[in-house]
Amino acid sequence: MEIGQAVELAIQGNKVDLASLSPKTDSVAFARALVGRFAIETLESRREQIASLARAYLAGRNKIQDREILAGLLQGSTTVHDRGTSVALDFLTERGDPKILATMPDAILRPLEGDQYYSWLMLVAYAKPTGALEALQRLAIKHPHLKKGGEWMHAMAANGDQALETHYIQSFLTTEDARRKMDLAKALRMIGTRKTLSALAQEMRTPLVYQLGRILQSPVRETIAEQLSLVFPEMDRPFPTNSEECYAKVEAFCEKEFGTKWKTKRPPLERSGPLEQGYSPIPVDLPPQGL
Repeated sequence: MEIGQAVELAIQGNKVDLASLSPKTDSVAFARALVGRFAIETLESRREQIASLARAYLAGRNKIQDREILAGLLQGSTTVHDRGTSVALDFLTERGDPKILATMPDAILRPLEGDQYYSWLMLVAYAKPTGALEALQRLAIKHPHLKKGGEWMHAMAANGDQALETHYIQSFLTTEDARRKMDLAKALRMIGTRKTLSALAQEMRTPLVYQLGRILQSPVRETIAEQLSLVFPEMDRPFPTNSEECYAKVEAFCEKEFGTKWKTKRPPLERSGPLEQGYSPIPVDLPPQGL
């Protein structure tokens, strides 16, 4: 079967055996063919299917470095805004190699001039293309309400606004509010500069635990570990996240990657989960675990 026929069958919802294709086709080559369709397809249901299929065929790869795939997803996302665009932009932000995306500034920044500018702010923060800070400043002049929105502020901090970057870091390091620290951990990951990621690493031994009454509790360091693993999939952390094995591995990565030095011992392991389903916090009189 030719690859063009296989692509059409896949879009229609049929399973495709890549081994049966001629010429020989691997998952990356098949994803390229899918993305080529994404750039010219206009029907929303098919566009969403194409973007989802490309994502599925590239599953298991840490960062997508194929320039043709990244460029095709960008091109297809600028032509129309629909569910397919949302899937493509999420995929680019989560799995696209930011260094390669940064070499495509026009494709990433041009949509800021259109009606769907808001949908592109996360990708602008993630990719950090040349000229982004100036483009974001012009955007805020045109749409002043953006200055009150987190996505625009994240993008500004990611692309050179050092005052905003410092504000986020200091707020994260000094807050003793568990819920706020979790939210700020996600913001620092989205900003994704060396300084914000180093601040995340620095707080991997925070003892704070978010507890929602008797319903739910979650250690803040669980969230921090998850945010770091999104940026550094090569860390290959063990599961579950909230475990001594996982925390030890994440801490070792932080020591190697950022030179993190610990001022305290690793906190006692706190359970994470819905308390209403029979979970309860580990008794506070248990001896500390970890180093």
